[in-house]
Amino acid sequence: MLKVCKEWEDREIKRKAIEMFKPLDQTHEISREKRQLDAFALLTNGDNICTAAAIFEDQLYISNNTNKKEELIHLYSEFFIDVIEKKEVNIVEKKRLIKLSYSKERERVKTAHWLGGVEKKLKGLAVDPESYLKGFYEKKELELKRAEERLKNEEEKLLLLEAYEPDEETKLKMAEIERKQEIECEIQKELVDERRAIRIAKQNGEGGVEQREIETENKVHENRRRLKLLKEELGVLRKTPEKVDSKEIIHRTKDKIQGLTKNLKKLKTAKLEDVVKQMKKELEDEKILAEEDLEYKRGKKFLKRLKRAMERILKGLLDPEGNSPFSLEMLKNIIFTVKKDVHAEMSIIDKIWEKIKASGASGKEFFSHRIYIGLNKLCCYHCMSTICQINEVADKKVQEKSSNNFIQTRGAHHKSYGKWASPNILNTLDLKHPDQVLADLGISEDDFRTQTNNNYEDADTSASLIDISIDEDYDKEDNEGEKI
Repeated sequence: MLKVCKEWEDREIKRKAIEMFKPLDQTHEISREKRQLDAFALLTNGDNICTAAAIFEDQLYISNNTNKKEELIHLYSEFFIDVIEKKEVNIVEKKRLIKLSYSKERERVKTAHWLGGVEKKLKGLAVDPESYLKGFYEKKELELKRAEERLKNEEEKLLLLEAYEPDEETKLKMAEIERKQEIECEIQKELVDERRAIRIAKQNGEGGVEQREIETENKVHENRRRLKLLKEELGVLRKTPEKVDSKEIIHRTKDKIQGLTKNLKKLKTAKLEDVVKQMKKELEDEKILAEEDLEYKRGKKFLKRLKRAMERILKGLLDPEGNSPFSLEMLKNIIFTVKKDVHAEMSIIDKIWEKIKASGASGKEFFSHRIYIGLNKLCCYHCMSTICQINEVADKKVQEKSSNNFIQTRGAHHKSYGKWASPNILNTLDLKHPDQVLADLGISEDDFRTQTNNNYEDADTSASLIDISIDEDYDKEDNEGEKI
């Protein structure tokens, strides 16, 4: 009987600990100025999973989870620069960008295929795990073989490149091509200005713009073609026609080979039931992501959210009192930062930390700042756990009880997706890995995922856990919305 009571007590302690990680959406407590960063992240997210935006020392930092520098970021920055300079909004361009944001979201068809593929794998694993694993191993071994062949080719190529020394005649040719490249780059800048001038002329209703636009677009096409040819010609002379540096390819391929070898060895030496359990868990995590993504894209209110996000930023930019976090210089010099497999908000924190340390500032100076990170989604458990620990360190460094004011976000859904790469700051500040935080609380990873998923489904705020929320008072202020 005592044993049963003890087991019940342990379960109750774990349940209460997990209760701490209920979804938390503080959107309505965040100032409108800060929430413009959330709006910017939503608009520029494109087909990424998550995008983060933060301002530190009058510089705008943008990051995402997929190592892709989205064209949307540049399109929106140019649009907002134009708004600041002209103090008016190009309605046509505004509608075009909102449509682009909507269409650039991970297409529903692709997401449905992704979800279907995951479900097919789960079914195959459940029906005949041995056959499924056999096919899985064969694919991974073929992938490993191809990676090894590529590594060998790149290493041979690098040896040839390092041994190559161009003669004087080749050096002169290379210098001439580089001079031509500089001229073409100047032309490219002029064409960008011309495009902007055409947009303004269209907005003002000037005549003869159509022919001017056609001529400019033809010039842009020719300029790109010439630059491409010059780049190829220079590559041939340098004996490096490839776009990516061989050293970078070798580094990435070695990492891939190491990871594949380690994983295959681990899987083949483990028991069948353990491997099946691990793969099932990974596929179920992926299925959750796919289902969330599909639901997100199907939402009828998503287009409305994009329009509201746009209005939020424009209202700040056109406000005579200057209630906007964005400045002209900031939008012209956006710092884009990504790290492989590191979540967007963590990449930004790492980049800001690197900047502060490079400037020679002390830890106390660093932690005396207040940083708000805008997100198109709420934080996962791992990111929020790390942010909370950083805030605790900040409180100690500046000797203030600031209740998590050093780094702020609008909240967390606290779900765990399994794959989470540690940011550099975790080791730099000697913080606990979020998984270790759970272990110290006596919570297993499986228990945590099950309970947080239930918390997520039961939460009243679940509708805003993925999408950006729109506060009620803002809704009352402008409930008309433009039709696109």
